[in-house]
Amino acid sequence: LASRGSTITGSNGANWGIDLSSSSNNATGNTIRAGGALSDNYGVQVSGNNNTIMSNTILTDGTNYNYGILIQGTSVNTTVAFNTINSSGSGNKNNGIQISTDKANNTIIYSNKINTSKSSSRGMQIANGKQINWYVNVSSNIINTGGSSSDGILFNALQRSNITDNIITT
Repeated sequence: LASRGSTITGSNGANWGIDLSSSSNNATGNTIRAGGALSDNYGVQVSGNNNTIMSNTILTDGTNYNYGILIQGTSVNTTVAFNTINSSGSGNKNNGIQISTDKANNTIIYSNKINTSKSSSRGMQIANGKQINWYVNVSSNIINTGGSSSDGILFNALQRSNITDNIITT
């Protein structure tokens, strides 16, 4: 997949705008809207290797668990850069970027603008509760979170990773 300059909208039930479940894809310069009457709306869902998500505007809405970008499965060598992500919903736990795997090694996340709203929402959550992700680098992001019990970046189980030069407002 090489998607460039498209407007992508999904709006019925739980849905996602772009599904990168194969390898070596490039989603660049798109406007992506994922929203529905239910939870689990994802702007971009990644479960393949060597994918790039760059310079997109990503908007999510629904009830709970709406993620701008969801990285799961085996997703080695993923780059997420220069995106504007607005994750909201009528309920809570609406994250900008969610890594829900222990197979996201060599992930680079930089220079994104992330806004979340509602309680227990996070700019980024890098947590899988299983094994360790190696070489995850998060830098130069601007993160604004709203609602009670919200975090700019929540992470666990990282090795040889860097989280540097981010601007976080909660």
